[in-house]
Amino acid sequence: MLQKMLENQYGITVEEYVKLDAYDALRGNGWLYLISNPAGKEEADISELEKIAEHLRNYGDPNVPIFLPSKEGQLITTWEQNKYCVLASRQIEEGRKIKLGRKLAKFHERGRRVPFQIERSSRIGEWKSLWEKRLEQMERVWNGLLFQTPEDEFERMFIDSFPYYLGLTENAIQYLVRF
Repeated sequence: MLQKMLENQYGITVEEYVKLDAYDALRGNGWLYLISNPAGKEEADISELEKIAEHLRNYGDPNVPIFLPSKEGQLITTWEQNKYCVLASRQIEEGRKIKLGRKLAKFHERGRRVPFQIERSSRIGEWKSLWEKRLEQMERVWNGLLFQTPEDEFERMFIDSFPYYLGLTENAIQYLVRF
């Protein structure tokens, strides 16, 4: 079905279907096409994400995928009553050693240099509530495990160390709110 969608909506012929974590993907012509649900995002949201991705590619990150426009020029396409976005990335040879720390630092540097205001994808102002929500989720898990015998070493370590990380996170949230 997705192969047909790529052919019909994008004019792309692919050779094989692959599953990448929770995503459907297709391979063909030296490219990997990742099929994604835009998850309630609008065309303007995806357009902003494509501008950010283009900036990252232009400033040295060839692994950032391209949001493909459909034949009609849309970044979100409808096929069989479902909405899709297609991201394309050149297939890279596996086995290359990647220095993840250095790569992450360069990624953050490129992100700081985005030459336009990010409006639709920005989470500025939401960090406090996002961290509070996540902290509450983890505290519920911790409380659920507190009076049980740990199933493995990880659970034991989580139960023992969570209060420390809870305190650190609460301090970080307070710091964020003040400054």
